[in-house]
Amino acid sequence: MSWFSRIFRRSPVEAPATATVGVKEEPYFRPPGIWTMDRVESALDQHERGEFRESGLLVDALLGDEEIASLGGLRTSTATGLPFHFDPAPAGIEADWEHMVPVAAQDEFLWKSLMMGFCWAQDRRRSYDELPTWAPWPSESVRFDTYRGVWQVETRDKGYVDVTAGDGRWARFDARFQRPWLAGYVRAVAPMMIIRQSTLYNWANHAQVYATPSRILTAPAQMGEIEDVQRAIGRLKKLVGDSTIVLPEGLTMELLELKELTYQIYERLRKAIDDSLQIMFVGNLGTAKASGGYGSAPIERRVTQQLLERDVKILAPTAWRQIVAPYDAWKRGTRDLLRVPRPVWDCTPPTDKQAEAQRLNMLADARYKEALELERLSKIDFGDGWRVNMKKVGADRSIPLEKGAPAAAPAPAAPPQKEKAADADAAA
Repeated sequence: MSWFSRIFRRSPVEAPATATVGVKEEPYFRPPGIWTMDRVESALDQHERGEFRESGLLVDALLGDEEIASLGGLRTSTATGLPFHFDPAPAGIEADWEHMVPVAAQDEFLWKSLMMGFCWAQDRRRSYDELPTWAPWPSESVRFDTYRGVWQVETRDKGYVDVTAGDGRWARFDARFQRPWLAGYVRAVAPMMIIRQSTLYNWANHAQVYATPSRILTAPAQMGEIEDVQRAIGRLKKLVGDSTIVLPEGLTMELLELKELTYQIYERLRKAIDDSLQIMFVGNLGTAKASGGYGSAPIERRVTQQLLERDVKILAPTAWRQIVAPYDAWKRGTRDLLRVPRPVWDCTPPTDKQAEAQRLNMLADARYKEALELERLSKIDFGDGWRVNMKKVGADRSIPLEKGAPAAAPAPAAPPQKEKAADADAAA
């Protein structure tokens, strides 16, 4: 029995216009906070056990890293920017869809599904005479009861309550079929984010310490307290740019510089992490800084076809069964799932127009050469009435044949002068 039937004892299409819906209020906002490697390890340990409070906050914190934010935006916008339609498409459904699940919500559904392995969504409408409006539920307010095998969400007034995906009120997008949270990118991305940020900090600290060489003033022991030496030391501290000072007799100065380019270890480590992130999010090491839609993605193949198809498989089945099906039952009274319109994100790779033109050119050239060859064969006389069996040649080469006399060739057009003379004769 559906959630609507349990509450109102009637089908959705029979619901009165004044029926209200009990919307769950999400908990108050929790800031992501500052993350260390110890806190990340603790959050990921809880994540694997089905407790997502810390890992949900960690996913929000990951957006503070410019590389992860850029790659995540590229990945989600490429999928949600695909050509979209319904199959079949009843009148008004596409306009309703833009209200039910706007593109911004689709982006967040996919982002959380990729990072957490799942994303819960709630229908936020408060009355059945309104269109459904789906919004993601905060990941940090979700847990999975491993003993009972039940999902729970934390609400503002009742704490954790059991929820069921597909009941018309709740929907869940999954990155895989069983234990979807174990497929979340957060398990791999979070440690790399900590290393990447600490690398930048250590690199900056290294530059602050070693970018300006230290100046060493060497003086004999008995001269250390002489007033001239103290004045020389004071001048050295103020020495900048192309300043010049005179050292007392017996003093020498040298610069203490790095013997090797040790800063390169930070640069190389950061590049290695960036390469790993690009392979994980877009499947290659191409240009991945600009976030765009499907129209720009094929130019550089910035998101591989396999990842794009995977993202569509995350969105489409849940949207069809758990969002469009309740909507269609409410709107048109459809009971049969197979009659429910399917949302389609068309990820078919666009054809390369230049390559297609070249292929057609080559095909036309080959057919022209073949036609010349057949014409030459048809005119060969081997003597005693023997000729090439063109019917057999045509059948062997899959050339379509037809019976009857060949069509008469069109009469050649008369030259312009003759056409004018003929017109004058006709007029006379």
